[in-house]
Amino acid sequence: MFLSSCCFSIIAFRPMMAPDADGKVLLQLDKLARPGGETVAPVHITGNRSPQDHPDPSGAASESAQNSVSATQWVRITTAAALREEPKPTSPEMLEAIPDEWFPVLREEDHWYEVRLGDSQSGWVPEQGTETTKLTENRQVISIQADAPIFSGPDVSFGPVRTARPNHVYVPNRVSGQWIELQGEGETASWIKASDAIWTHGEPASIAAFNESGEGVDGNLQAAKGPLEGKTIVVDPGHGGIDSGARGKIEDVYERDVNLSVARALKHKLQAAGAKVLMTRTSNDQTVTLQSRVDLSNRSGADLFVSIHQNMFVQDPSVSGTITFYSGPESAAPAKAIEEAALASLGSREEKEHVEQDQLYVLRNNRQPAVLIEGCFLSNPKELANSITTGYQERLASGVFDGIRTYLAG
Repeated sequence: MFLSSCCFSIIAFRPMMAPDADGKVLLQLDKLARPGGETVAPVHITGNRSPQDHPDPSGAASESAQNSVSATQWVRITTAAALREEPKPTSPEMLEAIPDEWFPVLREEDHWYEVRLGDSQSGWVPEQGTETTKLTENRQVISIQADAPIFSGPDVSFGPVRTARPNHVYVPNRVSGQWIELQGEGETASWIKASDAIWTHGEPASIAAFNESGEGVDGNLQAAKGPLEGKTIVVDPGHGGIDSGARGKIEDVYERDVNLSVARALKHKLQAAGAKVLMTRTSNDQTVTLQSRVDLSNRSGADLFVSIHQNMFVQDPSVSGTITFYSGPESAAPAKAIEEAALASLGSREEKEHVEQDQLYVLRNNRQPAVLIEGCFLSNPKELANSITTGYQERLASGVFDGIRTYLAG
């Protein structure tokens, strides 16, 4: 076992004392301001800042946001760029935008544009490599490559359920990892790979629609019972608020930001599989005590508690890979399943899985089966740079999801 936990090497600008996952008191970074968790309400470019993610634990989007758009200024991507959660180049990616994609502008700040992504999210794109214009068309849509597969969940394991029709555009709901959820009135969610979509603007007459019965232009949308139906899972994005967790040295990356991005992607996969998902925090403004995280798990009687972290070992920057921790014997099986699946998904090292028994606070005080996974080492230059990409978020979330499904559904 590595002696350094995910926050043993924190450098503080404004010192504050807070416990780490072991319950030890460490010096922590002060709060980094960022949006809260309210639904994005499209506004004029001079309006107030819009938040990043929907607060509703169910992930439901606002029904009126698309129809009440007041932003008429759009940004066109001229050079490939990453849309990020905050207006800084070390913030986690939300989407990889390509030339000739269009996004409605919500506001401008320090040479960054905040743009809308579906009904419930917004992201930031740097001013460089873009151009802006005002359009009378203010409906955000995406065009999809003809015959591209549409899935019932944000993971290839769900399998394609139909294909996109040519000459149609679709209304985006939200992004998750490297997936985009489509709006529709069928009972089953519809997800496409982000690489198969182009963000643009369009007229409602050209939008693929679904009727109330679930029969749409793309075939039958009736819901099937998910493999995790009836299961409750607590997803715990480690750290948050004044507790920033580990911090990269080469690049100014905060562990709490990476943890939440991965946790959101995991949440959407679990929900699509039928699970009830409880998040211990939904924004990076939230400071949540270790006891509060444990209390949520114990009160809910969850089938599994999964804490998402990133690691740090400054003594040897070459150290890399995942480590999964558990406390009691009842948690050994899910720890092994999650570590094996995450390792296979990430492909971060050739050695066998690394599962450790340790009495971390959120594990030893949990009455439910509980694991804590360290996805990568922010002290490793390659893994640090990779940690803020959608590719890493997707692979880690997919691996943890596969491990959970193996443990709970067999």
